[in-house]
Parts: sequence; C-alpha cells; structure tokens
Amino acid sequence: MSNGSKPFIGIVASFGGAIEKREINYTELGYIDKVHKGGGIPLMIPSRPSPKEDMERILSKMDGIILTGGVDIHPAFYADEPSKELGYVDVVRDEFEISLAERCLELEKPLFCICRGMQVLNVAMGGTLYQDISREIEDSVQHVQKNRDDSGIHYVNMDDDSFLFKVYGEKSFVNSYHHQGIKNLSDDLKAIAWSKDRIIEAVEHTSKENIFGVQWHPEVMEDQCSYKLFKYFIEHI
Repeated sequence: MSNGSKPFIGIVASFGGAIEKREINYTELGYIDKVHKGGGIPLMIPSRPSPKEDMERILSKMDGIILTGGVDIHPAFYADEPSKELGYVDVVRDEFEISLAERCLELEKPLFCICRGMQVLNVAMGGTLYQDISREIEDSVQHVQKNRDDSGIHYVNMDDDSFLFKVYGEKSFVNSYHHQGIKNLSDDLKAIAWSKDRIIEAVEHTSKENIFGVQWHPEVMEDQCSYKLFKYFIEHI
C-alpha cells in the first residue's frame, strides 16, 4: 500500500466441525501465520451465516480477500447435475463466496484463491468443474494425498511467462487435497500451472495481476516459496 501501512486481509472462514456440540467458523493457523509474515493483518470473515447485505461493509474494511479451501461446490452453480462422487456441499457458503468473488471482481478488490477458493473464482466467472477428477480424467495423478502434513504429492509445471515462475521456478512439488478441479476455464482467467495429467493448478485474471488462485495449499507448506506467494499477494495490494 502506498501509505506504508499494513493492509487488512480478509480470510473467509471454513464452517462445520463441532466443539462441545457447537458449530463453528474457523481459520487454520497457516493462513494467519503467512499473512502476518507477508506483511498483512489477517481478519476472519465468517462463511455462514453471513448476510449478503453485510458484504459491502465487510469489503469496505478489507484491502484484500483470501478465499480458502473447504468442501465441494454444489454443481447447480455451474448448471450441472450432481454425480455419485460429489462430496459434502454447503450451499449457504457457496452462495456467499460466489457473491463475494463477484463483488470483489466488480470492485477490483485483490483476491488470492486457494484450492476450493480457486474453483469458486472460476465458477463465479462462468467456468465449470470436474466433480471428481479420478472418474473423469483417465490416468490422473493422485490429487487427494493420504498424508495430512506439509509434504508434497505431485509436481506442478509453471507457465514461464507467469509470476508463479518467478516465485517457484519451472516446477515445484506441491501438496494436494482436492478431488474436484477446473473443467472449463472462464474466458477472463488464464491457466498458469498444470499437473502432469493437465489439470489446471493455478490461474490468474487476464487483466488484473492481483486476482489469482492456486489449487494446492501453500498455507500448509513451510517452504520459502509458499511464504513468497503470500508476500507477493500482499505486496500487490
């Protein structure tokens, strides 16, 4: 930011999991840590219940937004029928996040979209999804890794003309916790990274450098590139 102050970064929370029989909104510490170290001030935005009429006020307080990982997106939002492999969906969260992404695009508010968040961005911009990669893509690599730590599971190849190439180099070993992925890419998004099976692993807006998404989870990984990715986002606000 031009005045040298730290930007407020709104992190959209996940919803679910009960603690002592109470439903909760929550944000994983990895997001908080990397926003702090990237030079921002993290603030959690509840994904539900979060009335649409509050969206303008929320966005007016935020300098940038992070759409986080989470459950499957209901296929009704991209005019498809549910397949047998569709997982748990949260239509209330879907409606809120898609509306939030649409408004951010209208306001040209910086957006960093991670895993589900990248899929939300694509759907909000008119794209579609694979409901289950392993069923729809022959010889797909493992996109739902078995270990739940910060280690990677497959390589991602970066477009050498993208900002990701400057952050990660030609390719990087990333983690992967998704079974859905981008099928038809929005006309206003550009693919900038792919896995070996040609699943789109990262996108950027065709005209706005601070609206982009990755399919992996850099908030979990402890490599320097993951920290640089958050820093890149915050420096471009």
